[in-house]
Amino acid sequence: MIGHTAALLVVFAAASGCGTSPPAPAAADAASALPADASSADAEAEDDAAQQWKATLTASDAVDLFYSQGVARIPDGWIFSAAGALWRTDDAFVQLAERDVPLPGELTALGFNHIGGIDFAEGMLYAAVEQHDFSRNEQAVVRFDPQTLDYVDHVLLAQHEASFMAVDEPTMTAYLSDRYSDDTLLRYDIKAGWKPLASLPMSQKVEHIQGGDIAQGAIWLSCDDPVQGIYRVDLASGAVVQVGSVNRQEKVGDFRPEVEGIDASQLSSGLLHVLTGEPLKLTSWLDHFEVAAPN
Repeated sequence: MIGHTAALLVVFAAASGCGTSPPAPAAADAASALPADASSADAEAEDDAAQQWKATLTASDAVDLFYSQGVARIPDGWIFSAAGALWRTDDAFVQLAERDVPLPGELTALGFNHIGGIDFAEGMLYAAVEQHDFSRNEQAVVRFDPQTLDYVDHVLLAQHEASFMAVDEPTMTAYLSDRYSDDTLLRYDIKAGWKPLASLPMSQKVEHIQGGDIAQGAIWLSCDDPVQGIYRVDLASGAVVQVGSVNRQEKVGDFRPEVEGIDASQLSSGLLHVLTGEPLKLTSWLDHFEVAAPN
């Protein structure tokens, strides 16, 4: 357990550069360069966009510190991932199964050692798994049995990074991003042997994507960007809207909590469930959000 804790602190320290918010733009100077009616119209449009979707925190659950990468809802419980482990719990987060280093030797021999975001679809657990030579343009998606957490199979994909993956279950289309910060989502037809499909351009670049899940015609992204944002990306248009923020900005020394994976399942606690690691306080959090759609 001590080794796990040390590894988490090292990973957390490496990511801490995301914790400083950028300086506020000089909005007054920009507005003064526009006609009054134009700047007013732009402000109204931004207000309308901000009011279209809103995620409101409903509850927070303290979970095991080692649940530090992804989260996926399964019938009657949850699955959590760390870089080198998987856990299954019941609804009350009582641990029912654990697999330490669940990757097969043929993958670890190729340098694959980091489980990221996970998703549950058609009775299987899917996991984005990375090797860290991003110039190789090769990453993996691995399937596991959601009950035993045993390895089932994997596919290698021609992309640079793979911090998360999400499955649109009705179409069995997988969504990933080529880069940790990206303005495009890659799509694959799982049933057709992971055939690459047309990518989905997003209306803006989304920074530091940690997790994604699909529900209600959108992919919902959790990001460890300066605002710890939660974003909705329309699956038809690619339109991006920030719907909320995890808002766990309290720092301990130079470190702040790191936003991790997201699950989108409609429960009594809300639609969105976002995992955030706070290793210096020896805990992780699963925050639950209800989402209000446009009127």
